Amino acid sequence: MMQARHEHYEVGADCMRRIIVLNAKGGCGKTTVATNLASNYAVRGFKTALIDYDPQGSSLGWLRARAADAPPVYGVAIRESSRLPLAGVWQTRIPRDTQRVVVDTPASLRVVDLVGRFSAQDTLLIPIQPSAVDIRATADFTRDLLLIAKLRPQDRRLAMIGNRTRRNTGAFQSLQRFLDNLKIPVLEHLRDSHNYAVAAERGLGVCELPPPNGRHDHKSWQTIMDWIEMGAVPASVVRVPGPVPPVAVGPALPLPAFLTKPWGSHTTEEVPVLVPKNLN
Repeated sequence: MMQARHEHYEVGADCMRRIIVLNAKGGCGKTTVATNLASNYAVRGFKTALIDYDPQGSSLGWLRARAADAPPVYGVAIRESSRLPLAGVWQTRIPRDTQRVVVDTPASLRVVDLVGRFSAQDTLLIPIQPSAVDIRATADFTRDLLLIAKLRPQDRRLAMIGNRTRRNTGAFQSLQRFLDNLKIPVLEHLRDSHNYAVAAERGLGVCELPPPNGRHDHKSWQTIMDWIEMGAVPASVVRVPGPVPPVAVGPALPLPAFLTKPWGSHTTEEVPVLVPKNLN
């Protein structure tokens, strides 16, 4: 099992923060990302809560499979249809000393319902799989986040994570071109690995799989955790405990042109990468 590295993330470690995994597209890997984040935080010694808004309850199912002697994760199910996602009720459901709250949101999420529900301390992660359907749905959802929720493309709270990727495929190349156009940080491309299924069945994260099973996936999650906790630090930089210098925030970048129009108004010439011709 990975050794705890709580000492690497001293800045804000005692303050409660939310990491919200969201995308209106179902099946894009929100639960995979949410459960592995919760596992990584628990292993590092953070007092961690996992909130499951999905009616299917996949994250809480993962938690029920988790061994009693594993680093603890506190689970909360909020599935009432009357509850708006990220409404204040979540604060009454978790222990007061919780440091990190990972939120697994449901599919068909409407950005208009989320307006005003993000705080400056929240991190928003959008998983996406390399398929034409996922790219189209995520383009619409991301456009709404930028235009309706008023997030900026370079906002350090917002990032993408590729899921179930195979780099030597046409589908991956199409996904990469789409993400390059977004101008939103892409933290990692998670492998299409059986390790995730094995870990999920046992209520674990891939970081908790014994060597050599999870070795190839540990680096990806280390990169993701470093970005969330310390900012976008290049992997080659040696990380030492201490305060993180403030990041200068420049003027807002203009939105990519293809995000300012509904899908029906696009042409192949305007957004060639969003209508890939050769997907595996």
